[in-house]
Amino acid sequence: MNTEEALLFVEKALSEERLSKLQVTVFRYAWEEQSYQDISRKLGYEVGYLKQTGSQLWQLLSKAFGEKVTKSNVQLVLKRKARVGEKEKTNSQLPIPKTDWGDATDVSVLSDRTQELVTLERWILSESVRFIGLFGMGGIGKTSLSVKLAKQIQHQFEYVIWRSLRNAPPILDLLADLIQFLSNHQEPDLPETLDGRILRLLDYLRLSRCLLVLDNGETIMQPGDRNSGYQPGYEGYGQLLRCVGETNHQSVLVLTSREEPRGIAAKVGEISQMRSLRLTGLSTFAAQNIFNVKGNFSGSESQWKILIEHYAGNPLALKMVAPVIKDFFDGSIGDFLEVLGQGSSVFGDIRDLLARQIERLSELEQQVMYWLAIDREPVTLSELRANFVPQVSLGNLLEALTSLERRSLIEKYRTQFTLQPVVMEYMSDRLIEQICQEIGGEDWGLGTGDKEDKEDKEAFPKSTQSLFPNPQLPLGLFKSHALIKATAKDYIRETQIRLILKPVVDKLLNVNNTGNLEDKFRQLLSNLRGKSPKETGYVSGNILNLLCQISSDLKDWDFSHLTVWQAYLCHVNLHQVNFAGADVSKSVFTETFSQILSVAFSPDGKLLATGDVNHEIHVWQVENSKQLLTCKVDSGWIWCVAFSPNGRLLASSANRIVQLWDVKTGECLYTLEGYTDRVFSLAFSPDGRLLASGSEDHLVRVWDVKKGELVSTLSGHADEVRSVAFSPQAYSNTPASSQNSRGDTSRLYNSKLLLASGSYDCTVRLWDVSTGECVRILQGHTQRVWSVAFSPDGCVLASGSSDRAIKLWNVSNGNLLKSLVGHSKQIRTVAFSADGQFLASGSDDQSVRLWNQRTGEVLRVLKGHTSWISSVAFSPDGGLLASGSEDRSVRLWDSRTNLCLKTLQGHSNGIWSVAFNPNSPYQGELGGIIASGSQDRGIRFWDVKTGKCRDVTSNISTQRHTSWIWSLAFNPQGSILASGSEDRTIKLWDTRTGEHLRTLKGHTDAVFSVIFSPDGQTLLSGSLDGTIKIWHIPQGFCRQTLQGHNGGVWSISLSLDGQILVSGSQDQTLRLWDVRTSRCISTLSGHNSWIRSCAISPDGQTIASGSADGIVKLWHVNTGKCRQISAHTGPVLSVAFDPNGKTFASTGADAVVKLWDVSTLQCCHLQGHTKWVRFLAYNPDGQILASCSQDETIKLWDVSDRWSKTINNGQRATNSKCIQTLQVPRPYEALNITGVTGLTEAQKSTLKMLGAIDESLFVDIPQLATLS
Repeated sequence: MNTEEALLFVEKALSEERLSKLQVTVFRYAWEEQSYQDISRKLGYEVGYLKQTGSQLWQLLSKAFGEKVTKSNVQLVLKRKARVGEKEKTNSQLPIPKTDWGDATDVSVLSDRTQELVTLERWILSESVRFIGLFGMGGIGKTSLSVKLAKQIQHQFEYVIWRSLRNAPPILDLLADLIQFLSNHQEPDLPETLDGRILRLLDYLRLSRCLLVLDNGETIMQPGDRNSGYQPGYEGYGQLLRCVGETNHQSVLVLTSREEPRGIAAKVGEISQMRSLRLTGLSTFAAQNIFNVKGNFSGSESQWKILIEHYAGNPLALKMVAPVIKDFFDGSIGDFLEVLGQGSSVFGDIRDLLARQIERLSELEQQVMYWLAIDREPVTLSELRANFVPQVSLGNLLEALTSLERRSLIEKYRTQFTLQPVVMEYMSDRLIEQICQEIGGEDWGLGTGDKEDKEDKEAFPKSTQSLFPNPQLPLGLFKSHALIKATAKDYIRETQIRLILKPVVDKLLNVNNTGNLEDKFRQLLSNLRGKSPKETGYVSGNILNLLCQISSDLKDWDFSHLTVWQAYLCHVNLHQVNFAGADVSKSVFTETFSQILSVAFSPDGKLLATGDVNHEIHVWQVENSKQLLTCKVDSGWIWCVAFSPNGRLLASSANRIVQLWDVKTGECLYTLEGYTDRVFSLAFSPDGRLLASGSEDHLVRVWDVKKGELVSTLSGHADEVRSVAFSPQAYSNTPASSQNSRGDTSRLYNSKLLLASGSYDCTVRLWDVSTGECVRILQGHTQRVWSVAFSPDGCVLASGSSDRAIKLWNVSNGNLLKSLVGHSKQIRTVAFSADGQFLASGSDDQSVRLWNQRTGEVLRVLKGHTSWISSVAFSPDGGLLASGSEDRSVRLWDSRTNLCLKTLQGHSNGIWSVAFNPNSPYQGELGGIIASGSQDRGIRFWDVKTGKCRDVTSNISTQRHTSWIWSLAFNPQGSILASGSEDRTIKLWDTRTGEHLRTLKGHTDAVFSVIFSPDGQTLLSGSLDGTIKIWHIPQGFCRQTLQGHNGGVWSISLSLDGQILVSGSQDQTLRLWDVRTSRCISTLSGHNSWIRSCAISPDGQTIASGSADGIVKLWHVNTGKCRQISAHTGPVLSVAFDPNGKTFASTGADAVVKLWDVSTLQCCHLQGHTKWVRFLAYNPDGQILASCSQDETIKLWDVSDRWSKTINNGQRATNSKCIQTLQVPRPYEALNITGVTGLTEAQKSTLKMLGAIDESLFVDIPQLATLS
């Protein structure tokens, strides 16, 4: 419904009343989601008057439509009313519903539930009931009935979604899942609050007729609570159920549960819109059918009746007892009843039945049951077998599984095995109780009786006795089973933590404090050290996971010579932990990679390559996520990685170079040179003979891979080329009939090999590779094009852009087929699946979207990343989708279920900005406070004298920056710190308390530079959006925006009197601005590359500027005369004058800090950093120079006696020296991995980069700053 259609609908609804002209205008702008402030600016009316007019308008519409209409909900109300009216008018059938069945089971056959189905259908279809509860004991058939019901009536709804609560998803996650489905994944920014999300869900339940089914509701209930309260943290489910049941809408929610939730019973009834149905057992006839499947049984009609009544007709109980009667009573119902008649307690309710069944199992069968409860989802035979320590024989395992299946204790789906929900819950409870008993050495309430009776008892007796009264206490499950599996799929591991690990911790802490537990764990580790893996099993890994769950400080813990299996150690500090001689197989550690720029699968799908900001290429095994190779590049960020079609070569692009690597050995075979700027994109031709690149210099280059020679240079783009892609096949103008990815018959081409390129000039170009001719320019995007990709058949080209649209182009004629809209921010990456059915896209809105390429419909929004998505890639078989992000993670998604299977989490803490507090005390050669901004989005204050660090953002989640921090500046009083970030914002911080004061928004791209005016009342900022903004600090508004540069502004500098501002830009110019008048008074040209840094001398007469080509220039402000220095071998990233103006410093990608005499340009070198040096700052008296680097350190240089009289080869020597290195401890600082096993060499190298030491290599441990 567009604006005009909406107005027409309103006029019809108002009947005799008419809207005024201003009301019509306000309605138009409100429909387009314009604020009253925006409308005021456009129309010239006062905001207050517009709000009054709007209020009258919404009251009028509320009366007309019979419900409250507001500016924020007018679209939802009108669209819903229009849809309902259309249905009533046409009386047409509902369209084919959109369905999402989750992990619903197949119920093609459902026994003896006809009457229940009739009742439920009447309630839903005839009586418009909004909430239905299906209640009954475990195993009674609630799940099967809910699936059968939903399948049977699905065509009466527009949306049907079935979800199991078996793994207890948090309420906000569930609501997000439901809303995304019902909105067709068009909700990029969901409310953060529970109330907000419930209201948003209700809007969709009103807008469309939806059927929601939530199964296994008992999982979120408090066990043993006779009032059926919710588990801690799950109370929001109660609010959801109440709101859905009590609020007017046209949809239905069905909940299945063993327990009726608190507050529901009082609200259900025959005249209510909330109903409940309690399932009873099967009839005698239906129950006998269950036995007939198991074999031959004998019994009279009365005997059958007694047996079935004894088990309340529970299908699961009957399935379980049938093999017992067959095996031990030869199928005689009467003989079995005789045992029951003797008063035996055999098989009471379902949990009694399970308890007795489990006790009769062999040890191996019990172990299988526990492992299936831990695995939480169907697993194959080989996956199950891999769990066992020691390994069990295949024959024995098959025999155990066959026995369990015959007893109806496990479920088999094709080649996979799992447990029914009620069995899984029982085995999980039993596992938790048994683990606690083993750790405690006492009976903590493990029983086999009624669940409620058992849980009403005290969890375990309060005791101050030693948890280990007997050091030789045998460990069973704690040794043989892992409480969580670090290598499991992400969503499974998170469920294991929530439903197994956390309950164990909670029970243990009920009777012990953290210190007591830690002491006992240390004792247990000591007892096990040096014993065989068979004797130690999973104990050490379990202890480590329990310690992480209770947030223990792991410093100095000793796990040496132990089997540390299945420990999940991402985001865990292991400072000075001892892993010497340990086997860490199947444990998961943090990785070293930084912000991810590119991901690529090998042609066979077995390997995944990543390129990152940390100048590194990593190659991983997809099957087990093990790192195989790390290739380091000196020339900068790895913008792109690409496998050759045969999988033997890996190409990478960085600053000015392209390199080709041997995938097997990690050796760099050769380097393709000749670039003058960054190379953003690479693509191999289908036959692997050619390699194309797109670069910052606006050019596309094509190389002969075998010879390493440049074949052609393709020019035509007017801005940097961000993406290149070869067509998967050659083309000609000869028509050939074929079904293509557009779903029609069209001309295919057979001779021309095409190359597509996408550019910041907003265009996509198609090139004939053989001639170098541009055969077509595709125009339609209104902003930068980031990514291009051909469909597998070559008929469609997709392009993603900053205009938030994906465009699909007909390759044969260049026509636009369709535009895919849904992302809320720019789209950086697109990729087709191997079969061409799906298109994936990644965006700055932190989401990955999957689209139906043929219809343009969004199928799923994948969320989990916490920053922009840089790259997506499908595996060759289409089963996996990889996404890389600025949040330093790579995620592997199941493209069929859309679940995140694995997250590779990196760690990098390069420091990109540093500033001295001008008002902090300085004593002798060391003293004062330094602020630093890092890749990890943190802001830290350092005490220079002590080296101690205070992270002011560590406990702030909502106010901290969401991306790396480019620039810092103190106000002259030293009381406020300003930070400029990649996230487009500027934040102000109280330097004394660390409190966040204000966020300044207005820039539309990264903020690279910030600086305060001398009086501290004004802040100036330079941004990649090409503007400079002048902010009024007391009130936090933008006072002026300076425009003139034709590219991003990387650096600004202000004269000491605050009158002259200098700005350096990507457009290769410096501009001088009169701050008072906001006029550009001069433009200095001469650089041949981006100007990354500029600084004005204290006397205001000289400007220093450094550019990406390694050149530093010194400009005379009045005359414009320039002196040029070839200063560095890579981009110059920072220049700074000392306070007396006689010396300036420069640094950059070559990791060298250079000091220059302004008058003579003689130079001395300060060396010590190992990666790009990002920023330089002098302290107020000029005695200390601080440099910060991507190597994660800040170095403080004594420059008080900077020059000696010795001259070597034209360069003056220096007395300057590094007097202190500041560094935040890395995650694995001093972790001892001497003799560790279970890691690849690449993994060991990663741990060392994160601080681990191998004493056999005599590695010195650096002295580090400490965190206060």
